[in-house]
Amino acid sequence: MIKKYIRKLKSVDAIQFNGDNTQELAEFVNDSDVLRFRKVVNSREVLGLLDDLEDTLVIKKNDYLIKDLRGEFAVFGPEDFKDNFIENK
Repeated sequence: MIKKYIRKLKSVDAIQFNGDNTQELAEFVNDSDVLRFRKVVNSREVLGLLDDLEDTLVIKKNDYLIKDLRGEFAVFGPEDFKDNFIENK
Protein backbone atom coordinates (compact mmCIF):
# COMPACT_ATOMS: atom_id res chain seq x y z
CA MET A 1 0.00 0.00 0.00
CA ILE A 2 1.36 3.42 -0.97
CA LYS A 3 1.08 6.09 1.69
CA LYS A 4 1.84 9.80 1.68
CA TYR A 5 4.24 11.23 4.22
CA ILE A 6 5.04 14.77 5.26
CA ARG A 7 8.55 15.65 6.31
CA LYS A 8 8.65 16.27 10.03
CA LEU A 9 9.24 19.88 10.86
CA LYS A 10 12.03 20.74 13.19
CA SER A 11 12.95 24.14 14.45
CA VAL A 12 16.27 25.61 13.32
CA ASP A 13 17.96 28.98 13.62
CA ALA A 14 19.10 30.37 10.28
CA ILE A 15 20.84 33.33 8.74
CA GLN A 16 21.24 34.23 5.07
CA PHE A 17 24.72 35.31 4.02
CA ASN A 18 24.46 38.42 1.83
CA GLY A 19 28.18 39.06 1.47
CA ASP A 20 28.06 42.09 3.76
CA ASN A 21 26.74 40.62 7.03
CA THR A 22 29.97 38.89 7.99
CA GLN A 23 29.94 40.24 11.55
CA GLU A 24 26.42 38.92 12.16
CA LEU A 25 27.32 35.54 10.67
CA ALA A 26 30.50 35.36 12.74
CA GLU A 27 28.49 36.05 15.91
CA PHE A 28 26.00 33.35 14.90
CA VAL A 29 28.67 30.63 14.61
CA ASN A 30 31.18 31.82 17.17
CA ASP A 31 28.91 30.98 20.08
CA SER A 32 29.82 27.42 19.11
CA ASP A 33 32.95 25.91 20.60
CA VAL A 34 33.66 24.17 17.31
CA LEU A 35 32.98 26.48 14.35
CA ARG A 36 34.85 29.61 13.37
CA PHE A 37 33.86 31.90 10.49
CA ARG A 38 36.17 33.73 8.11
CA LYS A 39 35.35 35.75 5.01
CA VAL A 40 37.21 35.22 1.74
CA VAL A 41 36.93 37.57 -1.22
CA ASN A 42 38.21 36.32 -4.53
CA SER A 43 37.88 37.69 -8.04
CA ARG A 44 34.53 35.98 -8.69
CA GLU A 45 32.58 35.89 -5.44
CA VAL A 46 32.47 36.44 -1.71
CA LEU A 47 32.68 33.24 0.27
CA GLY A 48 32.45 32.39 3.90
CA LEU A 49 34.45 29.51 5.28
CA LEU A 50 33.24 27.81 8.43
CA ASP A 51 35.95 25.70 10.02
CA ASP A 52 35.33 22.96 12.55
CA LEU A 53 37.55 20.22 13.88
CA GLU A 54 36.99 17.88 10.92
CA ASP A 55 35.82 19.87 7.91
CA THR A 56 35.33 23.25 6.28
CA LEU A 57 31.86 24.36 5.18
CA VAL A 58 31.72 26.82 2.30
CA ILE A 59 28.90 29.35 2.28
CA LYS A 60 28.31 31.47 -0.81
CA LYS A 61 26.44 34.73 -1.13
CA ASN A 62 22.66 34.14 -0.70
CA ASP A 63 23.17 30.71 0.94
CA TYR A 64 21.62 30.00 4.33
CA LEU A 65 23.47 28.70 7.35
CA ILE A 66 21.28 26.73 9.73
CA LYS A 67 21.87 25.52 13.27
CA ASP A 68 19.64 22.69 14.42
CA LEU A 69 18.48 21.83 17.93
CA ARG A 70 21.60 19.72 18.51
CA GLY A 71 23.82 22.71 17.64
CA GLU A 72 24.96 21.24 14.33
CA PHE A 73 25.46 23.54 11.34
CA ALA A 74 24.61 23.00 7.66
CA VAL A 75 24.58 25.15 4.52
CA PHE A 76 21.59 25.30 2.16
CA GLY A 77 21.33 27.06 -1.18
CA PRO A 78 18.41 29.51 -1.47
CA GLU A 79 16.12 27.14 -3.39
CA ASP A 80 16.80 24.16 -1.13
CA PHE A 81 16.21 26.32 1.91
CA LYS A 82 12.87 27.58 0.60
CA ASP A 83 11.85 24.02 -0.29
CA ASN A 84 12.60 22.71 3.20
CA PHE A 85 11.91 25.49 5.68
CA ILE A 86 9.20 28.00 6.47
CA GLU A 87 9.64 30.91 8.85
CA ASN A 88 8.25 30.25 12.31
CA LYS A 89 6.80 33.60 13.33
